Amino acid sequence: MNNTVEEMFETVVENLPVGIFVCDVDGKFLYGNKGAEEISGYSREELIGKCYWEVGLFDLQNLEKANEILIRIMLGKTSEPVELTL
Repeated sequence: MNNTVEEMFETVVENLPVGIFVCDVDGKFLYGNKGAEEISGYSREELIGKCYWEVGLFDLQNLEKANEILIRIMLGKTSEPVELTL
C-alpha cells in the first residue's frame, strides 16, 4: 500500500456519510465531497468557484450564521467546525 496520508485522508473525507463543503475567506466553494453533492443537489462543478450565497443553499437564518462565521475568519478569529442546515 503506497498511499500517502493525503490520499488516505481524501478517501476518508470523500466517502463520509455527511456532506462536507470547504469555502475560502471570500465564501467561494473550494471543495465538496460526494455527500455534499447529494444533500445540495448540485455537482461539484456547479459549486466550485461560486459563493455560498449565490447558490441559494441556505435559508435566511443559516445564511446569517454562515456570514457571521466568514466575518470571524476574515477578522483573524478562530471558528469551531460548524453545522449548517441546507
